[in-house]
Amino acid sequence: MLDCSKEKIEAEVLSILGKCPEEASEVPYVGLKNLGSTCYANALLQSLFWVDQLRDAIFHWKPGHEESKAGTMHNLQLTFAHLQSGLSKAYDTTNLARSLGLNTSVQQDVEEFYQLLLGYIEDELQEIDELKDTIKDIFVGAHVYETQCNVCGEKVLNEEDFNQIPLSVEGKRSLSECISGYLKREFLEDYKCTKCTGIGSQRRLKLKKLPAILSLHLLRFVYDKDTMMKKKLFDDVSFPLSFDQNFLSTDSQDLTEYELMAVICHTGPNAFAGHYITYLRARDTNTWWKFDDSEVTRCSTFPFSTTPSYSYSYSYSYSYASSDKTEKEPKPYILLYRRKDLPIIDTKIPSHLHEEIDLHLQNMVVKTASYEERKKALAEKILQERLSYCDVWENLPVPIGDTEWFWIEVGWLKKYLKQTPYTFIDSIDNTKIQCRHGKLCMDSTKMKRISKRAWETLSNMYLAEAPLKQDDMCLECVSEKFVELNILLKRAEMFSNTRRTISTRHYYAHNRSTYFWVNSEWLKQWQAVDKDMEHTLEPNFTLDVACSHGKLTPYSSKRTLVHPEAWEYFATYFPCPDIVKFAEPSSPCTECGEQKKNEDKERLSREAERRAEKLALQDLYHSRHDLSLQSNESYYIISKSWIDKWKSYLDNPNEFLPTGPNNLALICEHSKLKVDICKRIAENKKEDFKILTKRQWEAMTKYHPDIIGEIEIHVDRVVGYYEPRDFKGFTKPGVCEECCQKLEEEKSENLRRFIDETIKIEQKVAAIAGLSSWTFKSKTVKASHTHTVGELKLLIFQEMDIMPYKQDLFQGKIHLDDDNVRKKENGKRNGKRNGKRNGKRNGKRNGKRNGKRNG
Repeated sequence: MLDCSKEKIEAEVLSILGKCPEEASEVPYVGLKNLGSTCYANALLQSLFWVDQLRDAIFHWKPGHEESKAGTMHNLQLTFAHLQSGLSKAYDTTNLARSLGLNTSVQQDVEEFYQLLLGYIEDELQEIDELKDTIKDIFVGAHVYETQCNVCGEKVLNEEDFNQIPLSVEGKRSLSECISGYLKREFLEDYKCTKCTGIGSQRRLKLKKLPAILSLHLLRFVYDKDTMMKKKLFDDVSFPLSFDQNFLSTDSQDLTEYELMAVICHTGPNAFAGHYITYLRARDTNTWWKFDDSEVTRCSTFPFSTTPSYSYSYSYSYSYASSDKTEKEPKPYILLYRRKDLPIIDTKIPSHLHEEIDLHLQNMVVKTASYEERKKALAEKILQERLSYCDVWENLPVPIGDTEWFWIEVGWLKKYLKQTPYTFIDSIDNTKIQCRHGKLCMDSTKMKRISKRAWETLSNMYLAEAPLKQDDMCLECVSEKFVELNILLKRAEMFSNTRRTISTRHYYAHNRSTYFWVNSEWLKQWQAVDKDMEHTLEPNFTLDVACSHGKLTPYSSKRTLVHPEAWEYFATYFPCPDIVKFAEPSSPCTECGEQKKNEDKERLSREAERRAEKLALQDLYHSRHDLSLQSNESYYIISKSWIDKWKSYLDNPNEFLPTGPNNLALICEHSKLKVDICKRIAENKKEDFKILTKRQWEAMTKYHPDIIGEIEIHVDRVVGYYEPRDFKGFTKPGVCEECCQKLEEEKSENLRRFIDETIKIEQKVAAIAGLSSWTFKSKTVKASHTHTVGELKLLIFQEMDIMPYKQDLFQGKIHLDDDNVRKKENGKRNGKRNGKRNGKRNGKRNGKRNGKRNG
C-alpha cells in the first residue's frame, strides 16, 4: 500500500519538480549557485564581498565609455548587488562566469583564482583616479629580504610588495609555527659578497608593512617527488581569532590588531578533486556563517580549533586516496584577517543596477507563483493517483460468485503496481494479449483476470480501449492451437519411437530386407541432439549414400541401415529434393567398387613402403634425444620442420610429402648457411635442425632422392655426450656471415618490439626442505614493448598479488632496476654497460697475456 500522508506527497513532489529556482532567502545572506564545478569561485566571491572597502570601490566603478552590459565589472557589480539585497536564496553567476571565461565543468585552485581576480579588478580600477590604488591599499603589504655577508657583515636590503603570505603546514601544529618557518633565517653558501667578494651569507625575511586585509595561504597542495604529482596535506593547524603585529614579528612599532574574517576551506582526498566552502564572520553580530554554494547556514560555535593539536599528521597523493572521514572534514586553505580599526562602510547599490534588480525580483515572484501552482496541481494528481491505487489494490481480485470480470496485460499491471514513488504510467495497452482476430489470445502467462471495479477505475484514469471480458476468448485460435498441439504430440511420439527403433531393432532384427540406408555422420548428429533442436540439422540425411553414377556407394563407412519407420520419419520431417532411397538388398556400384579396390590396393602398398622406411630409419623416427657426436666423423643436417612433416607422413598413409629433404629454411640467397650450425651445436641450440649420421642420410636419400640443399658437417673435435662442451668442425656449404648477422638482428628486434604478447613470469620461492633449494611458480601476463618496468610490475601485481615494491625483476641475467625505463631500453642500457665492462676486463687480460708472451 502507498503512503497517502501529506508529508510523503510533498516529498515526492519535491523529488519530481525540485526546489523552486527562485526561492526566497530565509537568512539575511544570499548564496551563489554552483554551475558545475564553480565552488572555488563562489567561496572567493563571498569572501571578497565581505570586504566593505572593495565592495564600495566596485559599486563606484563606472565604464569610461558606453559598453555592453555583458562586461565583467558590470556582472561583478550585479553579483555584489544581489548579495547585498538579500532577495533570493541563491544568485546565478552564469553571466559572470561567461565574461571571465571560466570553464564551469573544471575545478580550479581558489588561490590561483584569487590572484587572477584581484589582478583583473586592479586593472579595471586604474581607469578611475580615486579608485586606482584600491587593491594596493586593501590587500598589498611590503616585506624586506635582508642578506648579510658572513665575512664582512655587509647587509643588502631588497624590498618587495606582496598580497598574500604562503605558509608551509607540513609538520606544523599552529599558525605561529608556520609563520616562524616562513621568517626563519636561511644560509646561502654560494652567495658572493659585492663588497669583500667573500663567499657565504645568511638571509632572512622581515615584514615591513601589513595590508588592511591580510591573506594567509596555507600550502596544503605540494609536489610529491615519488609520484611526480601534487598531494594534499591534512595537517591540523590551529589559528587565533585575533592578534596584533607582534604576532608576525614585524619591524613596525604600530601594534594594530587583526581579527579573523574569513576561512576558505577545501574538502576532498587530493588536489584534483574536492569541494570549496567558506566561513565568514558577521562584523555587526560577531557570528560565524557557513557559505556552501547555495546553502547558507549559521554556525553555533567557531568551527575550528584555536589551540595546537598533537594528532598525527599525514598526506595523500593522487594515486592512493583514502576513505578516511578526515577527507570529508573541511581543511582551512586561505585565512583572511582584517584590521580591527577598518571602518564599517554602508555601501549603496548603484542606481543603474536598480532596474535589473527590480526586474529580477519580478521574475522571481512570477517563477515562484508558477512553481507553487505546478506544485499544488501535481500534489493533487499524486493524491488522486494514490487513492485510486489503494482502491485498485483492495478490489483487484474477482469476488467469489461474480460472473463478470476483465482481462488486462500482465506487464502493464506490474508496472502500475510497482509505481513507488509516483511515476507516470502510459495508457492501458491490451494489444499484447489480443490475437490476430482482435480477441483474447491463448497465452495465459501474458494476462491477468481483475474485477469489474478495478477495471473501471484503471480505464477511467488510463484511457483503456477494447476491453476484454470473460467471454472474449477466440474459438478459431483455440481450434488452431489444438491442431498445432496434436501435431507436436504426434511428432514427439514418433521421435521417441524412432530413437527406440534405431537403438534396438537396428541391431537385433533378423530380417533387414526392408531396411534403408542413410548417412552415418548425419545419423550420429541426429542422435546427439534433443527433439527441440532437430530444426538445426541439415535435411540431407542421405548425403553420400549414392555415388556419382546414381547407385549405392561401395564405401560402407559413409552409410548405415535404419528401420523403415525411422526412414519415413526422416523423410517426413527432413524433406530434401536430393533424397535417395536404397533398401538392404541393393547392390553397390560395380564401377565405384573397382575404383575402391584400386584405392585400397594403393593404400596397402603405401603402408607397406612406409613401414619399411620407418623400420630402416626407426632410430631417427623414435629418437627423443640429440645424436651423440664423435670426433673425425661426418654428419648431415636436415631442417627440423621437414623432419616433423616426415614423421606425420609415415604415420598417415593418406598424406604425401611435397618434396624430399628440404633445407631451404637454413640456406640463404648466397647458397650458404644463414645459421652457424657449428656455433649452434657448441651452444646446444639445435631447435632449428636435426643431425643425421651418414647411414641415416643414405637411407633417407634412398627413399627421398629429390634433395633440396644438402648440408654436410665434419666434426674435428667434440667433448661431451648429448651436450658438447668443446666442439670444433666445419660445414659444406660454409656460413654466410652477412645473412647470419642479419638473422640475429631480426630476432633481437622481434623480441624487443612486441604488442600484447604473452610473457611468462617465474616467481622464485623457497622450496620444501629436503627437496631442493628453490622452486618456481609461473604465471603469464599480456605486455607490450612500450610498457615500462613500473607498468610491468603493476600487471604482475594484478596477476600474482605481489606488491610492486616487493618485486625484483630479471630478464635472463639482466636486472630490471629502473621503473621508469621501458623493458627493451633497460636491456639495451645494461647490455651496453656490461659490454663496456667486459671489454675493459678482456682488454686488460689480453694485454697482460700478450705482454708475457712477447716478453
